[in-house]
This record gives sequence, C-alpha cells and structure tokens, in this order.
Amino acid sequence: MQEFIKRAQTCSLPGYEDFLSGLLYARGVRTSQEAKDFLHPSLDALHDPFLLEGMQEAVGLIRALGHRQARAVIYGDYDVDGIASSIIARETLKAAGLKCIIYIPDRHQEGYGLNIDAIRKLSSQAELLLTVDCGISSVEEIALAKKLGMRVIVTDHHQPPDVLPQADAVINPMLGEYPFPSLCGAGTAWKLSYALHGLDFAIKQLDLAALATIADLVPLIDENRVIASFGLKSIADSNRPGLNALIKVSGLAQGKPISSDRVAFALAPRLNAGGRLGTARDAVDLLQTSNPLEAEELAQLLNELNMLRQKEERSLIDSCHQMLENVSLLHRHSILLCAEGWNKGLVGLAAGRLAETFSLPCLVLSQEGELVTGSGRTAGGIDLYAALDSCRDLFLRFGGHGAAVGLTAAVKDIPELRRRFEQAVIKQLEGRPLSAQIKYDSTLNLSDVTIDNIKKLELLEPFGMGNPSPSFLFEGVEVLNARRVGADLKHLKVSFKQGSQIKEGIGFGFGEQFASLPPNLRAVVKLSINEFQNRITPQFQLQAYQAAKTAFLRDMKLERQTMMQDVDGILSNREPIPVRLTQTLAVKGAYGSILFCRCESTANEMHRLYPNFKTAVGSHTDRRGANVILCNTPLHAIHAPCESFYFCDGVFNSREAAYVQALLPQAILYAAEQSQALVSLISSLRHSVDELREIYIKLRGGQCIIEVSPDLERGMAAAKILEEIGLIELHGSSIKMLPVKQADPRDSLIFKLLK
Repeated sequence: MQEFIKRAQTCSLPGYEDFLSGLLYARGVRTSQEAKDFLHPSLDALHDPFLLEGMQEAVGLIRALGHRQARAVIYGDYDVDGIASSIIARETLKAAGLKCIIYIPDRHQEGYGLNIDAIRKLSSQAELLLTVDCGISSVEEIALAKKLGMRVIVTDHHQPPDVLPQADAVINPMLGEYPFPSLCGAGTAWKLSYALHGLDFAIKQLDLAALATIADLVPLIDENRVIASFGLKSIADSNRPGLNALIKVSGLAQGKPISSDRVAFALAPRLNAGGRLGTARDAVDLLQTSNPLEAEELAQLLNELNMLRQKEERSLIDSCHQMLENVSLLHRHSILLCAEGWNKGLVGLAAGRLAETFSLPCLVLSQEGELVTGSGRTAGGIDLYAALDSCRDLFLRFGGHGAAVGLTAAVKDIPELRRRFEQAVIKQLEGRPLSAQIKYDSTLNLSDVTIDNIKKLELLEPFGMGNPSPSFLFEGVEVLNARRVGADLKHLKVSFKQGSQIKEGIGFGFGEQFASLPPNLRAVVKLSINEFQNRITPQFQLQAYQAAKTAFLRDMKLERQTMMQDVDGILSNREPIPVRLTQTLAVKGAYGSILFCRCESTANEMHRLYPNFKTAVGSHTDRRGANVILCNTPLHAIHAPCESFYFCDGVFNSREAAYVQALLPQAILYAAEQSQALVSLISSLRHSVDELREIYIKLRGGQCIIEVSPDLERGMAAAKILEEIGLIELHGSSIKMLPVKQADPRDSLIFKLLK
C-alpha cells in the first residue's frame, strides 16, 4: 500500500513563477529574500562557529597544546563522515602545531565509538584525545581517558544523551542555542577548523565536508546547503590526488560538475567499502595521500572492495528474504532479523533495502557469541530513534536518529526487543496504516515536461535529505505503450499521453510490473534530460503509480486464457465446499483482503468503489497482503497472505471455492451472485455435444486447433474436454490423436464445469 502525499500547498513568491515558488515553499522558503538565499548559497550565510557550545574552550585548549607541539590522537569512525571528519581534524590540528595520528576503530572487532581497550592503548601515545563523529555517549570511556591523564575534546553530531561525558570541551550542534542543529560529523569538525584558522583556511577543506554532508544524509538546508554547494565545486576541481583517483575509478568525468547523486551513489559507497568489509584505513590513506600513484592503487582497491560488497550485500539480502518466507507480515508493523555470521558492515544496507521493499521499519542484527550488533532503517514516517529509545534499557550501546540507528544488545533480550519494538511502532502510528509514503511537490501536466523547466530545477541543487530532488504528480495520464528493457528486463520504457501531448520515460526496476500496469495512471515522477546520439529530449523517471479512473482494459482473450489456466486446479479439488454469499463487501482495514474478478467490467467497478486498493494483473505476490483488486490473475499465481477472499463475479462452480480454500487456507471466502459478465464468459467457452463431435472429426482429419476453431481459447477448451475423455493427448498447443473409442463428453468434469 502506498500513499501519495503533497509536500506543501501551492503558493506564489514575488519575483518567482508559480512553478518554482511551489518547489521553494515545499522546502521551507517563505519570502523572496529566503528564495534568493536558497537559490544562490553564500558563504556569508555560515553561522559564527563560536556560537557552538564548547567551541571557545576547545580552541583555547588546542592553541595551548599547539604551542608546545603536543601529541594528539583523532578518534574517528569507519564511514564516510568519520573518515572525512578525521582528515579535516588532522589538517586542523597539524596547522595548529600538534603532532597527530588518526585512530579508526575496526567495525568488526571494536564496533562503533570509543572503547576501553583503545583508550588504554592510546593514552600512552597522545596527550589530547579529539573525537570526531562519535563520543557524545561515551561517558565511561572518556572518564577513563581523563583518569589516564588525557585532555579530551568531543566533536559529534549524534543525539546527546541525558548525561554528557565529562570532557574538557563538548561540541555538538544539538547542544545549546546553536542556530542549525543538523550538521554532520565532518561539518562539526569543519566548524572547529573555521574557528581555529578562519574561513580562508577552512574553505580548502570544503570538499571533504561536502562529501560527508551528502553521504551522511543530513538535511541539505541552511549551513549544510552552503557546505554542499561550495564543496561540490571543490570536489570537481580538487587538488587531492585521492579524490581525483576516486572520481576516475567511479567512471565520472574529471573536471566536470559533480552532483550530489554522484557523491551519494558513486563516491561514498566506494569510500565506505573498506570499513564494511575490512579496514577504513585505506579510505583514510586515499583521501590524504599526496602521491598520485598511491592514490590510483588505493582507489582501485576500494573499487574492487565495493564490487565485493555489492555481491555480499545481495547474498545477505537473499538470506533475509529466506528468513521471512514463512513469516506472515500481514499484521506486522516492524521487522527484526538476527543471525550468526552476517557481516556487521552490511546489516545497515540490508535493513534499508528491506524497509524499502516492505515499507516496514527494520532491524538487522548480526550475532556473535552472546551479543548482537546491528543497524535499523525506518519506513512509513516512523521516528526510528524515538521508537527504540523506549527500549534503551535493553541496549549495551545505542545511537542514531529518526531514519537510522545502530545498537548492541544481548542475545537473550532479542525476543523482548522484538515485542517492544513492534509496540513502539504501533503507538506512533495512532491507528493509521503503515504504508509507503510517496511525496511529491506539485501536480504537473505532460505539456510542462520541457527542457526549460528541467533546467530550472537545477537551481535547487544540490539535492538530498531536506531538499529532495523534485517529484511531480501526473493525474490521469494514458499509458500509450510500454516495454521491458535492460539486459535482465528489470526496467520499463513507457510513453504517456495526455490530450495531444506524448512524453517518454523510464521506470527503473519496474519491469516485473509490466503486466499490471493500468491503462490510466496517477504517476509520481522525476524529470530529467535524456541525451542520446546528440539528441537532447526531456523525459520523466517513474517513481510510483496508482490506477486512475480506468484500472483494467477489456481483454476477453486474456479472460478466457486465465479461466482455462484455473480449470485443472479447480478440478483437482473434487469435493465442493459452501461459500458465503454476500451482496456487499465488508472490507476492513488496509490489509488482508483480495477482491478477485474474472471480468474487466467487475474489476473496474471494484476500483470505483475502492480507489485506494492496489490493482494487479497476472500475479499477486505482496508479502504484506495489502488490499488488492485482481483481474486476469490465475488463482495459482496468488502468493500473498489473505484473510478475506471475495469472488466479485461469483463462483462459476463450487469446486472453484474448494480450490481457493486449498491455496489460501486462512482466508474466509465470500461470493457475490454470478455476474452477467461471468455468465457471458462461461458461455463463450461452452460447447454442445454436437459441436464437440464435429471438432473431433476435423481433428482426426488432420486439421489443427486453429483450423477447427479460429477462436483459439474456445478451441483449447474443447480440446481439454476431448483429452479428459481419452480421445486425444495435449502437448501445449499440439495434439496427439489416440485410438478411436466410444466416449461421451457429458462424462467430462470440464464439460460439466462450463455447463
């Protein structure tokens, strides 16, 4: 089930056309001045770094230690944010006169954040401990560092706990009155650099700050928008050999503008690959090396690790799906999966993929001994951090934000965590269904899909969390044509028609939905420019769709084929069963009901009555069992949990109900009276005894089915009857004649079924 949600109401901003005004308003822009600031980011919009609580103390301590060239250790994290933070901090402390080393914990051996063993080891190597992208919850570890004689500065951006560590300085944009609380770890470290050395020095580090800001999925508004905008330009023109090598190995054009999407989907995964599968040290070395040859070698290594990561990620996700095969998700509001041997560096990616697939908040945990470590990702608008904060007493470690969390817990507490996590999500929902929320900015006509309008969208870049790439709703477009494309036919090439306008688009990953594509759609799309063979055209990218006024097209041929596909299964259930007759449908909730229609007219009537139900043709495999209207779908192709099954056209034989009950044993069956459409459908397949005798004589004379009956589906119905009474053998559409014998078609169950 999916819900289309408009981000904001249409509005007008003086000096800006409505097309752009609505997009700006949806991103929190309310005045013309705010629009100017948003569309033209300026370094003047950066906040004074000394507004950050603890900054004055941190700067004073670093300067004092720098004067005597003290040793410092920078304690970071193994993701892009932690890696970039560490290098920014190292450059900053080195420029202040300190001697620095970077320490990145091993994800698999040490986990996230500070740990006691590392602190004991590092206390003899450095006088100053500076944390980046971690430390805000490390009360015990920082207390030990202080006891062992270290000075400690914490820079972090994660949710502060009620009790803060007793460090010499704690810098976190969520503390105090800082005007923008949504910096990432690297953004926070960059503000320390700005405070110590001024803006001219810090500008040189904007490439790293932007890399992390985009990769860490913090809102790209306010200061983050400034950092990302100027930083993306720095990445494209970078003097860092490591960044240039990474761009090259990622297949991006060097010296050309780098978009936020390219950072998120090309650069960041490769930098993360080391920390996920091995050590993050390679990514650290890549970004800080001054040797182009070393940079090329490290970039290639990370590229190979990323390919291995993709392979292992697919395997992990397959394992998760296998665990869910025998689990009913019909009334579930969350997913928690746990197993031994899962790569702790990949469980977050798997959780994200499952949350996207099932529209359920998800935790994926890796067990090692008596402990589990893992990550969670949200769905359906659930604040994941708040949901799990209510379970905090079960965690040994816990942190994150509304969209993603990380945790460590005891194996013995998993059943209780599963129960309380489910209840916390239910409490947040307050009775609303948990569905995929597809957000769009405004309604658009096909005539608005122009090169000029698409270029206007570029003014809103960089896109990311808080400033998503604009999406638009097409209302009531006709699907002119569609075809599956790609090496594995995973994608869908489509043409939409609206009035006299026709526009082409692509639906990545929509190939399997080809058969279910309604003739008229409400479609959420993004716009882009397609460049092919020196031809530039506007196009749309399909994000989601719902059936519009007409959900199903009349296809009597397909209706007959579908019915005949079901005949064998129906006849395998020899004992008929009663079915509840109903004149009205009493559908409750958003899940668990199947409205099964044999005929297009009935299916479209159901869609008129229940416009929010999913529609499907050919098969139904929704694991969550969202309410659905099925048409031209063989009964054996229904693989979804179901509590209420409605024969909306009525049953054409009581054995049909028995067949459905065998397929869906948990379902309560309901049936309307036979519709006139179903009566006509059955009649179109029926043969008299005389007609069957004539067909048999023609077949013995050497004619094929298509010659005997130009209506192939009706001819195949006759052939199935003749096969059942032992006069022929069917092999697909070919026929083998058997020895002549006396037989009566009225003994055929198919004959009786159609009668």
